[in-house]
Amino acid sequence: MELRHLETFVEIVRQGSFWRAAETLGLAQSTVTLQVQQLERVIHVKLFERHGKRVALTDLGRGFCDQAEEILKRTNALKTSMRDLASSESGRVRIGAIEPTAGVRLPKIIAQFCKQWPRIELTLTIGNSGSISDRITTGDVDFGICALPSVRNGLRFDPLFTERMVLLFAEQHPLNQLPRINAHDVVKHRLLLPERTCPYRNKIEAALQGETKVDLHITEIGSLDALCRTVAHGIGVGIVPEILAGSASAGTVGRQIDDIEFDMVIGIVQKTVDANPNAAVQALLHMIKSELREPNVAKISKKELLVTAAE
Repeated sequence: MELRHLETFVEIVRQGSFWRAAETLGLAQSTVTLQVQQLERVIHVKLFERHGKRVALTDLGRGFCDQAEEILKRTNALKTSMRDLASSESGRVRIGAIEPTAGVRLPKIIAQFCKQWPRIELTLTIGNSGSISDRITTGDVDFGICALPSVRNGLRFDPLFTERMVLLFAEQHPLNQLPRINAHDVVKHRLLLPERTCPYRNKIEAALQGETKVDLHITEIGSLDALCRTVAHGIGVGIVPEILAGSASAGTVGRQIDDIEFDMVIGIVQKTVDANPNAAVQALLHMIKSELREPNVAKISKKELLVTAAE
């Protein structure tokens, strides 16, 4: 069964005669007749009954006509979809991002992208650096914004900015009375930290324990937003991205720890060998780089990146 046979059949039904269908399709009437005969032989069904110069569908022909029209409708929709994809007018873009980038930095960029590419279906997956890297490897997302993957098989990392970390505590907390805050001051208090899969958590623990050599009193809170809000109640201190500290719950203070630096490089993670990302993916990547890339981030050395990966 050929698609052209279905198109000819449906046109005969619309026109009510073979010769009118032939005229509409720009075919000889003998060609139209031959195509119907070939179609009837393939499906083993008589489709038309002749009444003079006009034709009428048989009972089986009417049932076949409904299905043929549906097939042609789906085929035309598929052709349109493929044309749109080829011209990048529609399609799908899938990205992954860690917090707080997903919730603080990306909304403005996504809004701008959706205005420029209104027919693109965009999916944002929020997770930790490990899960996002895994999704990139398996092809579930097109690219991610996260810390340098600890395992970079088949992945490349393009630095965007440095996530600066600060100590966060309630205004009435004793630490707020100190002119300078050191690691030894911090570890005396309960630490509110994100889950172990969070790259910030690993860096914070390694730095504090390496500096103080003491066990840490940790309360684990999986959401950075919830962590900031809990800090406001004065039960402990958190070490969070500086961009979150500015929007944290009222009654909190963000301060630097003078003898430790927790800053972490965040960048775009993609497959090393990418199968020609479509124009929409490339456009979103360009927007993200234009909006988020810091001027000095390109100066980060390979050695520094490798150290970050090891941590």
